[in-house]
Amino acid sequence: MRQETYSWKNNIWGTRINLYQDKTLLGKMKNFTFKPTSEVILGDEKYHFETKGLFEQYTRIVDKEGRIVGDIDYEAWSNKATVQLFDKKYFWKADDWMRLRWRLVDDKGVALDIQSSYAGKGEIRSEGGSELLLMTGIFLQNYFMSYGSVMLMLLLVLLCV
Repeated sequence: MRQETYSWKNNIWGTRINLYQDKTLLGKMKNFTFKPTSEVILGDEKYHFETKGLFEQYTRIVDKEGRIVGDIDYEAWSNKATVQLFDKKYFWKADDWMRLRWRLVDDKGVALDIQSSYAGKGEIRSEGGSELLLMTGIFLQNYFMSYGSVMLMLLLVLLCV
């Protein structure tokens, strides 16, 4: 199977993210400020990523009909997660200590290889991943980058007190 390359770019606040292949827009993600929900639009399809829980967070991926099509379970205090999308299971992990490279792996190997930057853009290499899987990878990258920022701020506050 041929490896495809995709890119994404988000606005300065990280609330709107666009997924591209070459210069063609494939999908959009809207992250709601102060609300644990993201909305993904892929052509005529619409999905909601709904994050719940406090210390043991998880995310449900729900289609426009209200059916759960996927789940994301986060490993507390680590950079790992398990993704169940339709009938397939994937494992998410950081691939470097700066958390700019990520991998989503299935039982056959790497499904997505994600390279991000602090500039709000990145690149994804995939062998046949669906657009929803690509957006799930972007969602996870954004989730863990935000989570890391919150943890760093909390640590700084604790050190200053």
